[in-house]
Amino acid sequence: MFCVDGLVLQAKKRGEHDLFLQVLTADRGRILICAKGGRSVRSGQMPVSQPFTYSNMEVYEKNGFLWLKGGSVIHSFYSVSEDLESFAVASYMVESVQDFTDEGVTDESVLRLLLNLLYALSEKKAPPDLVKALWEFTLLSLSGYAPDLQGCAVCHKGAPAFFDIQNGRLLCPECKAREEVRAPSEDEREESRMIAPVLDETLAAMRYLERTDSKKIMGFPPLGPAGRINLEQLAESFFLYHVGHSYKSLSFYKGMKGEVEKR
Repeated sequence: MFCVDGLVLQAKKRGEHDLFLQVLTADRGRILICAKGGRSVRSGQMPVSQPFTYSNMEVYEKNGFLWLKGGSVIHSFYSVSEDLESFAVASYMVESVQDFTDEGVTDESVLRLLLNLLYALSEKKAPPDLVKALWEFTLLSLSGYAPDLQGCAVCHKGAPAFFDIQNGRLLCPECKAREEVRAPSEDEREESRMIAPVLDETLAAMRYLERTDSKKIMGFPPLGPAGRINLEQLAESFFLYHVGHSYKSLSFYKGMKGEVEKR
C-alpha cells in the first residue's frame, strides 16, 4: 500500500457501486484507480472520488489494478460545477491535460498549474475565458512549446507587432510583409495566414506567463478588454495548432458561449 496526493480528472461508473478514477499525481503521473463503493453515499471513499477533488489517497495493488482504500480531501474544486462557464473551462482543462501527461511520468509543474487555475476558477479570481487562455498558453510553454518572445525573430530589430502561431515567434510589420511576399507555395500561403496581430499589452502578459511560476500566474500585467480578447484568441489558436485536434469540452464551451452571446 502507498499514499499519493492526486487530483481526480474523471470518474467513470464501474458496475452498480464502483468507480474508475483517472487521477493526476505529481510523482506517479496519471494513474487509474478503482474506488470500490465510490458511488455510495455511505462509502467513505465518496468524498475523495469526486471530479475536481485533490486528495491524499491510500492505494493498494491487487490483481493488476490499483484500488482505493481510503483518503482525505486536501481541497475540493467542485464549486466550479455551480457555474456553467466555469464548469466548461474546468472540463476542458482536465480533458486536455491528458495529452500532456502519462502514466508513471513525473511532472509536478503541470499538476500545480492545473490546481492553481482550478483555484482561480472556483474562487472567481479571473473570468473563465481568461483562465482558459492562461491554461492554454502556459501548458504549452511548460511542455516544450514555449514561443520565442524576445523580439522580431527575423531582423531582431523591428518592434514586434505579429505572432507567428505555427512557428511560435514574433515578427515586426516589415518582416511579416516580406514573409508574405516570398510565399509562393500553397503551404507557405497557408502558413502566412497563421500570423496574427499581437498587442503590446498582450505581449507583456505572454512574456510574464512564459517565465513565472504557476503559483504567481494571476499576477500578470493588467489587460484591457482588447488585450484580453487578443490573448484569448492567440492562446487558443497556438494551443490547438500544436495539439493538432480539438476537444468535446471545448466544443461544449464554445456552444455555450455562443448561446449566451445571442441573448
